[in-house]
Amino acid sequence: MIHSYIRQQAMRAILRCSITACDWVLGNEEALTIIIDGVRHRDLTVQQYCIWSIFDLSARNKGARLLVQRGGWVRLKVLLYTENVQTAAKVAAISCLKHFLLGMRV
Repeated sequence: MIHSYIRQQAMRAILRCSITACDWVLGNEEALTIIIDGVRHRDLTVQQYCIWSIFDLSARNKGARLLVQRGGWVRLKVLLYTENVQTAAKVAAISCLKHFLLGMRV
């Protein structure tokens, strides 16, 4: 579990500071799947890092569209209506969904 946390934390840091890394993740099916599936992770910290990674990826128009196609939008919406999810994860999901809407506008 600690390894997942460290990997997600590192991924988040890389995505925040590198457009090239965002392009790589968006072009890598396995990396994108790991991040999107992490939204359902049992560990709250891993879950939040995945949500915020999606937030960073959706900042650009290309990323927002690709994440919607891959089911990222739906996973975040389902998270909002799940009872046993902590408030911090819901706040992150709301911020991310807002970012999706802004990223999709062109």
